[in-house]
Amino acid sequence: MNIDSAPVSWGVDRLSLSVLTTAHCETLPSGCDNVKRGPWDGLSTQRVSRDVERLVLYVKALPVGKGSVNVRLNRVFATESPRWWLLLDWNPSRQLYGSTGELARVEDLPGLVGAVQAAVKDLVTVPDWGLARVTRVDATVDFRSRIDVLVERGGAGAVSRRPEGEDLSDSWNHAATPGGVKELVALLLSRFASGADRVIRGKSGAVETCYWNGPSAQHVIAYDKAAQRGEPERGWLRTEVVCRKTWLAAAGISTVGTLTAGNLDRCARPHWEATKMSKEIETTGELEKALAALCLSDAQRRGLLGWLVEDRQGWRNAGRGSRATLAQYRRWQRQLGPIADGVWAELCGVYGFARTSARLDLGSGSIVVERAS
Repeated sequence: MNIDSAPVSWGVDRLSLSVLTTAHCETLPSGCDNVKRGPWDGLSTQRVSRDVERLVLYVKALPVGKGSVNVRLNRVFATESPRWWLLLDWNPSRQLYGSTGELARVEDLPGLVGAVQAAVKDLVTVPDWGLARVTRVDATVDFRSRIDVLVERGGAGAVSRRPEGEDLSDSWNHAATPGGVKELVALLLSRFASGADRVIRGKSGAVETCYWNGPSAQHVIAYDKAAQRGEPERGWLRTEVVCRKTWLAAAGISTVGTLTAGNLDRCARPHWEATKMSKEIETTGELEKALAALCLSDAQRRGLLGWLVEDRQGWRNAGRGSRATLAQYRRWQRQLGPIADGVWAELCGVYGFARTSARLDLGSGSIVVERAS
């Protein structure tokens, strides 16, 4: 099963908007920190310069549907007359489904945004909601099902099968193909960790969250949603692409009207695919091509392969070496992406290993487990 070119049905787990409001708050005094003012929770101030203070009115949690909206009203000082920007930040999925964890879709947004507009009308007057700017969208896909696929891996460089009766080496750090989605989530996160920029582990030491960083606080996240919700018995992997102005603008998303399913797919998909969560290096031939693409010298290639094996095995030697060398190995490791267990077994001369591969299929929202025939 391959990811096709059809737009993915992305969920929206967070949405931020900003829009210019009418100038009706110019009489508010400065220096009134956290003062209750009508329907607002308070007024905070921040000194921008010696003679100028920034004023911010806020409502921490304005109830809307089954969720709430964070509302801020910021004064703009670089204008002749006082102007205020309304900033809205909320979770459309929680607004629609509460705490169930289900995801709102792009087609749900017109009604959800309309409900938010109605909720803030008693706080502020917005002359034209059509000009509201989209400043953040968290495009989300859940993986809660498993698909088993039987594939043939023949040809040069393929990982060959050996007799099933041969013993595995006790020194090979391997794991059998998990039987359920819960075990697959743990396995995949541990593999993603090798190519991620930042990893968060739980109390048990298991990987729970992987981050791939982008510019301007934009990033891709993969995490154990079941663990986050305190439901360890469930198998639930969630991935999010946190899109802000740079990525949104590149995909043609500026106002609410331009936030379409097609534009969101064009925005989020390239960054999701860049993490290589949808593909493993499955054969030694593929590994050779990936290493060749790095344009390494013979010494660098030998050093990297040795370090990769030590790191995969969890040996202490993997942490030795200069900081610059280890940092370079980490960068090359991220460029290679996940490597299937069968390839590691072949490199280490261990046979009788289960020839399987697990990856995420973005189109179906499933974990695909491929077994060699």
